Formats: sequence, C-alpha cells, structure tokens
Amino acid sequence: MNKKTIFEILTITAAFVVNGRSQIYVAVGNGNNVSEYSFSGQFMGYLPDSSGANSFAVSGNDMYVSFGSRIAEYTTSGQLLNPSVVSGLSHVAGIAVSGNDLYVANMFTPGGSGISTIGEYTTSGATVNASLISGLNNPINVATDGTYLYVTAWSDGTVGKYTMTGQSVDPWLISGLNYPGGTVLDGRGDLFVSTIYGGVAEYTTDGMLVNPSVISGVYNSDIGLALYGNDLFDCDNYGGSGGNIVVEYTTGGQLVSSPLISITDPTAIEVVPEPSASVLILAGLAGLILKGISKGSVVSAP
Repeated sequence: MNKKTIFEILTITAAFVVNGRSQIYVAVGNGNNVSEYSFSGQFMGYLPDSSGANSFAVSGNDMYVSFGSRIAEYTTSGQLLNPSVVSGLSHVAGIAVSGNDLYVANMFTPGGSGISTIGEYTTSGATVNASLISGLNNPINVATDGTYLYVTAWSDGTVGKYTMTGQSVDPWLISGLNYPGGTVLDGRGDLFVSTIYGGVAEYTTDGMLVNPSVISGVYNSDIGLALYGNDLFDCDNYGGSGGNIVVEYTTGGQLVSSPLISITDPTAIEVVPEPSASVLILAGLAGLILKGISKGSVVSAP
C-alpha cells in the first residue's frame, strides 16, 4: 500500500467522522462586543474589538465583519486579522463574499439620503466598483449564490436579482414585503427572507413563494438571520415579552430550540464550523504512517 492510497483512505475516513460542531456569533445593537456561543447556545466569550458590529460574511476560514464605515477580517475561530480591510464606507449594512470579492450594501450615502449602492471590493481591500449597483432605496442586505446577487431594499420592501457584474435581472423579484432584512440562500436554490413583523418566508431564486411562514411569531431584527446545514437561526430583538432571543428552526419550519440563546437586542448572527478534534487526530495518524513509510516501515495491506 503506497502513500497516496493510505492518505486517500484516511481522508475519506476523516470526512465521515467530522462531528459537525459549530459556533455562533451574535452582534447586538447596544454597542457591546459580538458574543460567541456554542452550537447548543452556551456562552463562550466575546469577539475581540467588535463593538458596533452589524453584519457578517464567511468564506472558508475567514469571517468578514462590518462596522458601519469599515469591514474587518477575522478567522472563524475569532482571531482579528485586519481591523480595516475596507474603510471609508458610508453606512454598511449587509455584506456578502464570493471568491475573492466582497459585496457591500451601503444603506445610506453621506448626508443621510436613503438612495444608495451595492459596492464591490476585493477581500484584500481594493475597490473594484464602489457603485456596482446604484439607485437603491435603503439596501440593507446582499446575498449571493456565486451566479447572482440578491439585494434586499428595506424601504421598497423588495428583494432584487442582479448579475455579479451589477446588471439588473429583476429588481422586483420579490415585492410587497414588510421591511425585509435578513436574506440567506440554501444549497437547493431557495431564498429565506425575514421581515420585521412577518417572520421568515421561503422563495425560489426565481421569486416563487414556497412557504410564507417557515418561522412565524418572531419580531425580527435588522438582518438577524443565518443558515447552517438544514437549520435557520433567527434573531428576535423585540424588547417585550418573549423577545431578546435567538431561535432555531429547520428550513422546513420545525422548531428546534426557542430560545436557543437569550441576549439583549440581537441584530445579526453568523454560524461557523468549529474544528473537530477527531479530524486533528486522524491528521496526526496520517502523518505518523507516512513518516513510517518514508523510513521503510512495513505497512500490511489486505
């Protein structure tokens, strides 16, 4: 049995023993740092230097966090890499990442006008097109499947569809929404959209309504919606009875946990993978076996 065969076997084994643990980051509207929780809702600490954070985007091991006028880069384990990858922005709301590009929803222009833009920047901070999509009415969020951009316009009550180069496909793809905010995509080609009073609804990426009430009875925060696997995580920041929580539902609308997390004024949320100890053990085992082969050790094969 050669090195390549052993490595392939170990790689396949590792894929099946990943335990699927993850961690949850929750931004709040009261100026505190982003809180970090385990997948079961246990408080784990704070993301460093994250006061004022209002949205997240994840690509691989990198997590991009917006702070209104700038975007910072962290590892998904919480290490600050760059406090200002992109700066000098007007008022960043939602952000999305695809490949080496960041797509930024500038909700307001300088001077307070609600008519604003979606900008495109590289993940190293270079400006590609600060007005990739313009003339938008309070764009609060942007999501992407790598082929299209889906832009949520808060004041218009719409989700629009655009090409990655900013060309309009259907600016009124989904309309008649009551202050939409959170917009996430799953791997099947469906959009989940949260509104302040209307819970979370499911649509196809062609704008067809699939389920008007995946989640109901939740007073949604600005863009406080995340998708991980087959589960939705939704922020309810209503200050009255039953609010100030994060709830978890399946994408089919089945309640998993309410509240999963109790926290004052949750406004944005991201769920990221956590390294699995079993994978690290297998990686070490692979190294030992390969080292033995290189020294001439005998490895029995079937």
